[in-house]
Amino acid sequence: MSDRAPQTLPTSHGVLMRRAGGCLLFALALMLVARLVWPPPVESVATDPYFETLQAALRERGVARPCVLIDLDRLDANLAQVKGVLGTSLAFRATTKSLPSYDLLNYVLRRMGSRRVMEFHGPHLVPLLENLATSDPAEPPLDVLLGKPLPGAALETFLDGAGALQGRQYRVRWLIDDPQRLAAYRAIVERRDAHADIALEVDVGLHRGGLADPAALSALWTQVQAAAPRLQLVGLLGYEGHVPHAPSLGPGDSLAQAQAFGDAVTTFYHVVERLRAQAPALLGADFVVNSGGSKTYPRYHKDALSRAGLQSAATELAIGSALLKPADFDVPLLAAHQPALFIADPVLKRVSPGKLPFLDAIGSLWRRWNRNRHDVIYLYGGGWALRPTYPAGLSSNPLYNDRPSDNRIPNQTLLNVAKNHPIQSGDLVFFRPAQADVLTQFEEIILVRGGRMAGTWHPIQRRL
Repeated sequence: MSDRAPQTLPTSHGVLMRRAGGCLLFALALMLVARLVWPPPVESVATDPYFETLQAALRERGVARPCVLIDLDRLDANLAQVKGVLGTSLAFRATTKSLPSYDLLNYVLRRMGSRRVMEFHGPHLVPLLENLATSDPAEPPLDVLLGKPLPGAALETFLDGAGALQGRQYRVRWLIDDPQRLAAYRAIVERRDAHADIALEVDVGLHRGGLADPAALSALWTQVQAAAPRLQLVGLLGYEGHVPHAPSLGPGDSLAQAQAFGDAVTTFYHVVERLRAQAPALLGADFVVNSGGSKTYPRYHKDALSRAGLQSAATELAIGSALLKPADFDVPLLAAHQPALFIADPVLKRVSPGKLPFLDAIGSLWRRWNRNRHDVIYLYGGGWALRPTYPAGLSSNPLYNDRPSDNRIPNQTLLNVAKNHPIQSGDLVFFRPAQADVLTQFEEIILVRGGRMAGTWHPIQRRL
């Protein structure tokens, strides 16, 4: 009798599993070989009536250089989306850095029935008030909330220039994030026999400063009281800009964002309630509790909060980029918003076949393998953070460009096209900027309504 253990015959299940694994590896190998050997198909180029209408209108206007466009119809539709979320319970505050044009800001504020803006740059304060704060007693004062805590020197500079604002109706709420800044502001207003309204920054999870818990807020509130009447607490800011960047399990996973939002809203709510218990008369109608952002504001809809079992203390939301929807704001929560901001850039020349300096041997092989890279077009401008939008079939060349917007010689943007692509010199390429502050790089903003030119606005001259 043998001492060896009996051999186990492989089951049909085990055989099938091994065969399936082998087939999968073979299929993956075939796919890799096919990708390397077979060239990609030539991209189809379909016309889009929207952009063709824009191109015809710009040609009629004689546009021969890069220009920036705002579609007023789409802007109005985006404003309507925001109104639907805010309802009657939340006020709207426009963020100036995302709407860098006094004409644009004035249009947005009037459409939204608001006189509230958020400013981020000290030197822009006086020009902002000169352009938007009126001396008409029938108009509500322009209410400015600082979006970041500024050095005491910014308060000094503003007080020096405030004489030019005589007769204008406005209110500035300066942002305080710690006891040291509060002490610096207090010393300035006491020395100058002046007054400053302040709001306190609360850390709701972004962790870039501010008060981290209700006890810290209570302690700072005590110091504010000691500085009265030179300093007056008139608001709180709890920005949850970290929420859209919460780590997720995949591009369609919003659970991490929902959790981060819930934590931020709950943290802010408890801080506000602690202050309310300590100073119930303080949180009147004139007291602002600011939160929100373009990538989070839809979560504040009362039905969304109710479904999530959340209570929000916010009385207003700060929103800007959602109104124009530049390319960086293509997120699921803004699916109902329409892109309303474009750059049109004329084609200066077309080269066939396209050649590259120093790398033409590689470029020649590449364009033979990928026919979408056979020709080259050069555009008038470049250097923006751009994504080609129309027409289709245009691609950046990584052998020439570090990024789609960074060219070796940046005064003419290079793009590849197929040999049979219809684009020619004199045509326009439309881009969606990544951010709306691209407006500050242009001298004027061309307005579009109903596919036709509808006037011009002017951007703020500089971003910072």
